Amino acid sequence: SLLVYRDRLKIAEALKELQILRIKLKEKLPDAMGSAVTAFAECDKQAAAFENDPQGFGQIDNSLSSVFSVLQETDMPATSQSISAAKDSDGAFKILWAKWEEVRKRMKTCLGEK
Repeated sequence: SLLVYRDRLKIAEALKELQILRIKLKEKLPDAMGSAVTAFAECDKQAAAFENDPQGFGQIDNSLSSVFSVLQETDMPATSQSISAAKDSDGAFKILWAKWEEVRKRMKTCLGEK
């Protein structure tokens, strides 16, 4: 359950950072010209997918939350189904996290940050 808990913490941190980056993009958009407008819009679109997409952070967090609840609600050892669900959710999280790191990098580049 510690693995699932850590994944959920990372999602919460990523969602906070995502909101901050999207706010910064929206603040810069009115002053943008030419290709910068398109770049900002594309970055924002990709960022929005992490919040709203069925395979985004919200869905993965719901899955992790369900697994975490099952693991925490019993004093018995975890069942093989619970362990399998935790591994599956963690695997989905890791795939999404790798995508997030790429998008976060692009967003920071778009904003002129490192």
